[in-house]
Amino acid sequence: MKKLNFTNYQPDTLEQYQIVRGNTKEVLFDYFHNKVSYNSQEKIIMIDVDSTKEYSSLSSTNSTLSPEQKVDIECASESSPQVNTASGTQIQLPLGEGLLEFCYADFMKKKQYFTLPFLLSNHDFLSEKIILSDSRTNPEDIPVKNIENTSQYQEEIYSRYEKIFISADEFFSQSCYTKIFPPVFLHTSESALQHYLHYISTVQKEFMELLEFCLDVDFYKEDFEHFTGADRYHLYREITDTPSFHKIAQYTVVSPLAYTDGKFPYGYPVSELKQRLEHAVIRKDQTAFEKDYHLEAGTLDRHYLLPSILKTHYAISTIYDMLLFEFTKMLEQGVRLKKCRNCGKYFVLKGKYATEYCSRISADTSLTCQQAASYQNYNGKIKTVPAWAAYNKYYKRYFARYKVGTIKETVFKKWQYQAVNKRDACIDGTLKFEEYINWLEQSFPNRKKKQTPED
Repeated sequence: MKKLNFTNYQPDTLEQYQIVRGNTKEVLFDYFHNKVSYNSQEKIIMIDVDSTKEYSSLSSTNSTLSPEQKVDIECASESSPQVNTASGTQIQLPLGEGLLEFCYADFMKKKQYFTLPFLLSNHDFLSEKIILSDSRTNPEDIPVKNIENTSQYQEEIYSRYEKIFISADEFFSQSCYTKIFPPVFLHTSESALQHYLHYISTVQKEFMELLEFCLDVDFYKEDFEHFTGADRYHLYREITDTPSFHKIAQYTVVSPLAYTDGKFPYGYPVSELKQRLEHAVIRKDQTAFEKDYHLEAGTLDRHYLLPSILKTHYAISTIYDMLLFEFTKMLEQGVRLKKCRNCGKYFVLKGKYATEYCSRISADTSLTCQQAASYQNYNGKIKTVPAWAAYNKYYKRYFARYKVGTIKETVFKKWQYQAVNKRDACIDGTLKFEEYINWLEQSFPNRKKKQTPED
């Protein structure tokens, strides 16, 4: 049989796209398997962060360990921090927040926090590679550290994480998704590190393009006036020749009473449940169905009394899948984005309310972009509009008197209301500027000092 030679094979566009976003022989992107659900009524993403892969969980998940090994692991887990500090918790994010946070994280700026501890660990296992018998990797010519079971595999992974990931926490903490979807380095080489960083930057660039192409209200505004986000997404995938399908959904049938927060799932008619409870009757005689299927009398009535609903959740194990999930939910919900005129970053437009500024807080000023724009607008008016400058001057003067108690609160608020109306009238030209100044000056005349005998 003729042996096939793929030495000169060149992958096509789709294959190249998948290669960059897929696992390699040195690094895996799908180690932690987080369960994600979505509340379409409140537009909230809920993420149950995987804890089964943590070193601390081995004592309860692996029954093959001896009592002595279990004690050692329990002691180690008490003194060692978790790799993923969010393990076992539920994270809730407003729709769009996680994706935008990831897209605007400056991973290259924080690269040194990741690179240094990573490369320092190379002397420990630069020539090692760990594999399981059912692993997708091939040992080839790389020296192998044989791992017999999942327990040893997890211990080895934790050992590497402790040296690399915990010390590089500042890098991973830049976004929620890099924190809860950390990779696994099967081989701590510089090429593995570069592949992960390339993966992060490539995915970040792709979703920035998707946000602009599909959700930006100002992107080719006239051409896309009647296009939905889904229309634009389909066109994007066609132009870039990339896949537009992805399978991550799973389904579970549960009772509405399983929702412990007291809120029923979106779309479930609460009135129907109330009606069932009010008219419920548990019959003592078997129905024809119960007889044919050998069920106890009242089985159907009990099931009708506690109805079941279909709960959808998603098994997500990579940053790319998480971002794609959130992005498609944004398409489904008709989310629209706009670039803030102050910081230049996208923000979600809410309802029909038109605004040019986002509500992000600046680390430099501790103000939101909306507040900063309001102050800039106010200061600009003070500098260029005489009536605004006059109002500001006298407001500060009389406010100081109000604070020390020489002007009563009700009197000050009445003055402020009149001052604003007269200011606007002055700007409109219906009140002369000199008249406005005279009114401001005479509003609260300075008290004359009491004369002393020496005067």
